This record gives sequence, C-alpha cells and structure tokens, in this order.
Amino acid sequence: MALRTATGFTLIELVMVIVLLSISSAGLIMLFGQLTNSLAINNDIQTAAQLAQECAEHLLGARRQAGYDLGGVTDCSALPAYNGFGPPAVTISDPYAGAACPGGASCKLLTIDATYDSGAATVSVLMTDY
Repeated sequence: MALRTATGFTLIELVMVIVLLSISSAGLIMLFGQLTNSLAINNDIQTAAQLAQECAEHLLGARRQAGYDLGGVTDCSALPAYNGFGPPAVTISDPYAGAACPGGASCKLLTIDATYDSGAATVSVLMTDY
C-alpha cells in the first residue's frame, strides 16, 4: 500500500499570504488618503481662479457702464461669498508704465487675488486708455 502525500497549503503559508496582502493594502489605503486631499486642494485652486476671473469681469463690466472710466468701482465686495471664499482682493497700479503698456496710452494694472486655505489664485488685467 502506497502512502498518500497531502496536497494544499499549510497554515503558516496561509498566514504569510494574509500578512503580505495586509501590508500591501495598507500602502494602497495611504495613497487613497493622499488622493482625496489632493482633489480637495485642486478644487480650492479652481474655485479661487474662477472667483478671481469673475471679479475681473465684474470690474470690466463696471468700467464699460461708466463710459470706459474705472469710476468708483475698485473692489469686488458686491460679489457674493461662495463656499467659504470671501470676495477677492483687488490691487490697482495706477498709472502703470510697464512694458505691456502701449506707447501713448495711459494704463492701469488690476491684480486680483482670491485666497483659499493653502494659497491664492491671481488674475491680472491691463486696462488702457488711448
């Protein structure tokens, strides 16, 4: 009569496989945590950039209504707050005499900063009068 050899995995081999799978899955879970944090930061950057652009369009619209004079509108406090973001800060360089200003024109540079938790999005607008 021949002896039968047992086939299959031993308990030690199964435990080793479980340990290896748990270590590799812990690494994947950490990567997923960083991914969700990165998505939240990217969402803040995109929202701040859109708010800065909205502020620039608000200022340009106010300038058109005032006969292409900047008039009394120099900030974006009239715009509503959005999702914890306040109105963007506006800095006006008047007069602006940088290289971008065409010769014979008077220029104003509007720098619009929309801040969020970890930074700011900036939009610059050059207004010229000939």
